[in-house]
Amino acid sequence: MPARELDDLPGFFTAPPGSPRALPAGPAADDRADASTTEASAGTAADPDRLAGGAGGAGAEGAGRRWGRRRVALAGAVVVVAGAVVAAVTVGGGDPGRSAADSTAGPTSAATGTTAATTTPTPAAPLTAAAAGDLAGTDLAPGADGFTAEVSFAGVVLEPRAVGVTVAYPRLRASGDGERSVAHVELAVWNCLADTPPADPATADCRRGLVEYADLPSPELSTTRTGDGVQLTGSFPTYTRPNGSAPSYTGRSYTLDVEVADRRGTVTGTLRLGDGVADALPGGSLSVG
Repeated sequence: MPARELDDLPGFFTAPPGSPRALPAGPAADDRADASTTEASAGTAADPDRLAGGAGGAGAEGAGRRWGRRRVALAGAVVVVAGAVVAAVTVGGGDPGRSAADSTAGPTSAATGTTAATTTPTPAAPLTAAAAGDLAGTDLAPGADGFTAEVSFAGVVLEPRAVGVTVAYPRLRASGDGERSVAHVELAVWNCLADTPPADPATADCRRGLVEYADLPSPELSTTRTGDGVQLTGSFPTYTRPNGSAPSYTGRSYTLDVEVADRRGTVTGTLRLGDGVADALPGGSLSVG
């Protein structure tokens, strides 16, 4: 192909080197300014169309090609920005305006568009007693994982004496809600001229003593679920209510190990105190969640 001859003398007189270049009509004023600034910072060596005698030259044909390249570069920048927006929407769960705090608020319902709050269950407050008898009327609702029990037992020796024994006929009331538990013990005390607790101290040679009470909550009270019941273990500090006055501690504590079970509708159990063992009397109740 024969070489194309281009007379650049008229263009030289019209736009000598160093004079402002005329851009083709079309782009907005701010776009022309941005393009001029970018091209000036890149230098004439980076743009072959600005070289004298180049294919782009200073004529309308070269200017059109340069404007075409700028449009391609501008379109590429738009594609990059659009890709970033799509990525933000994908990571943010479809809402680019969703804040970082919202991302920890919980799952979003697709049906209602609402965000379900994720809450951590608050542990139940422990049961405490500032004085004797403070927990006497405290019972826990069993719920789905708890239990309730009320059982009376035969006599058990509290203390041996020089003549006879001091015996007690315990009654237990206990409950738990799956996290906490509390047990109440009532000890009907008798002093008997015998070596073992009689079945009925009122008709035997025994004298009644002051009734002793005890309330013990978890964690001091250890509660273990068994296959058909519960096992309760703990050291029970006792108190009395002499002549109807305010409860006062006796200074004595009894370590009790109680096992209660429901076997085919019949409540059975044992109470151990030291070497003594007392069986549950008929008529007890047990409910296990």
